[in-house]
Amino acid sequence: MAFWLVVVGIGFEAVCTIFLFVFDEGISNAQQRKIEADQRKIIALENKLAARALSSDQSAMIVSRLSKAAQDAGKISYVFSATDDEEISFAIDLSDNVFSKLGWTWEDWPTNPSILEMTTRLPGRKKVGWVPLNGVQVQAFDPKLEKVVATLVAGLRDAGIENVRTDPKADSELQSTNPQMTIIVMVGMRPTLRIPAE
Repeated sequence: MAFWLVVVGIGFEAVCTIFLFVFDEGISNAQQRKIEADQRKIIALENKLAARALSSDQSAMIVSRLSKAAQDAGKISYVFSATDDEEISFAIDLSDNVFSKLGWTWEDWPTNPSILEMTTRLPGRKKVGWVPLNGVQVQAFDPKLEKVVATLVAGLRDAGIENVRTDPKADSELQSTNPQMTIIVMVGMRPTLRIPAE
């Protein structure tokens, strides 16, 4: 009888050990899924906090599209507004890696002596306006540039830049000081952070 109790006890212990390993594996898998979900959230947050920039492939894609859209437009100039270092850095990225490759000219932000405007002169660059807003707003008041503006907005969106738009009800003061054949690019704050759901 004792022999059979030992055999049954060993068998019962083996079954319990197997169940323990299966249960432990289930807990381990659940923990691993949680770790992976947390890592995705951290990566998404890091991407949101990173300064906006265009990769060389994204810049090349936008240049290619704009060169087709602007081929009949003539000589094009552009101006920027930006309020902080990240925004200015993105404006410079656009200038150096997209607009200058198209032969466009960076001009000083237009000023109107009748209103108080804040501008910043960047070292070795042109004057940048100070227009606080969210996202990126692209404007041109010359009808010849409508297709170019639409192409730029679509290219920036396709490159993953969030909240890029044009505003048909743009500031009339800005319109009165804007020279012909000039694209206005107002770089504002990045959109609010959104952490993806699990």
